[in-house]
Amino acid sequence: MPETNLLGKAIITRSQRIHYAVHAGLPIDFVQDTLHVDIKGTKKKFSGLFEQLNKFTHIEEKTFNIVSATGTTSCGWRYAA
Repeated sequence: MPETNLLGKAIITRSQRIHYAVHAGLPIDFVQDTLHVDIKGTKKKFSGLFEQLNKFTHIEEKTFNIVSATGTTSCGWRYAA
């Protein structure tokens, strides 16, 4: 039985989402042998990409290697970065 949240809905893990994205419900042997998709390798790549994208979820100065700055734009707007 799958793990559920407090509302009783099944919890779908990131790994499960990636696995489905890679083979989209097709039989795994078909995807590997006929389509020549390395499922493990592809899942590993996807996981790495997810981790990179997650860094942009909580954006901080260090995310973009930005130094704090304040000033006024050419049209007179003040900014703080």
